[in-house]
Amino acid sequence: MGRKHIMIFRLDAIGDLILFAPGLSGIRSAFSRDEVTLVVDAAVQGLMEECPYVDRVIGLDVRRCDSIAGTLQSECNAWPSPVDIAINAMYTRTALSDQLVARTHAPVKVGYECVDADPDRDRRRSDQVLYTHLIRTNQEWMFEIDRHAELLKALGVQIDAQVPSAYWLSQKNRDEAAAELD
Repeated sequence: MGRKHIMIFRLDAIGDLILFAPGLSGIRSAFSRDEVTLVVDAAVQGLMEECPYVDRVIGLDVRRCDSIAGTLQSECNAWPSPVDIAINAMYTRTALSDQLVARTHAPVKVGYECVDADPDRDRRRSDQVLYTHLIRTNQEWMFEIDRHAELLKALGVQIDAQVPSAYWLSQKNRDEAAAELD
């Protein structure tokens, strides 16, 4: 069988992305021979550019996506295709992240069944049909790192211990930090 293309969506804020980042090593181990693309908010794209566990990082200007339909067409046309597995790694799925996963036309689409009781609950519930695999949970609140463990388990990743934090800085980032500290 040929190389699969895995596309992971993590469009939320910097803190959630940093908590999610260590789990990318587990995703890479599950898909070691496949191409892995990570789609993040363009504002945090630089944090992930040096990540050794993904082949490509795509920055999406989330604030520009007010009109989902118009923006999605141009963004989706620029993606590498075809996508074999699309993963919405955000527990509190947004309309944008749900529609992006749907527009990959991947035969396998994985996302969380979010049970949060917030104003977007009904929309998320109706958009669950966009997914072929839902990661179910029995509780509304849990630590973000525990949610990532649920995702990794759903992808078949063996979790022996908590994954340590990891950050990948380019030489340019290191030089800029050194200049600030001098």
